[in-house]
Amino acid sequence: DPDFIVLRYNDLFSLDESVKTSQVPVINAGCGTLEHPTQALLDAFTIWEKKQSLEGEKVLIVGDVGHSRVANSNLKLLSRLGAEVAICAPAEMMPHKEAWQSVKKFSHMKDATAWASACMGLRVQLERHQDEGLEKALENYRENYRLDNKNLSALSASALIMHPGPFVPGIDFAVETLN
Repeated sequence: DPDFIVLRYNDLFSLDESVKTSQVPVINAGCGTLEHPTQALLDAFTIWEKKQSLEGEKVLIVGDVGHSRVANSNLKLLSRLGAEVAICAPAEMMPHKEAWQSVKKFSHMKDATAWASACMGLRVQLERHQDEGLEKALENYRENYRLDNKNLSALSASALIMHPGPFVPGIDFAVETLN
């Protein structure tokens, strides 16, 4: 028998019940479009490793929050560990789930990054957006939300810049930011 099982699965709610009754501990490595708790653990560890604590850290999540299981899991975990979570995204990428209703929301990167002690970019999930008007929306995204030198200019020098990957080059993240 295994000591534990690490399981990633689609939105199969019937599997949720089986996991609860399993004789072997099951670690949720991602549930379809809903959760990605192992990524949240890695993100929390990264912040803790660099900042020595999560208590009082201000973590900004930027990008396609509405379609992000990484964001959903980070909201749960980082909040539980004492960090304050805020989001910055264009209107069509803002989340509508109840869990996000009381979260601080920014519409401008300059204000958001001035607030943050850690900035986490997300991949724009092109496959989840309607093709109609997508090119114009991506142009707006690149200009106003992409992690690049201009949009991160108000970020403190001691702040972390994070991205769970993969990222869409030129849209989510500018190569210049890596320097």
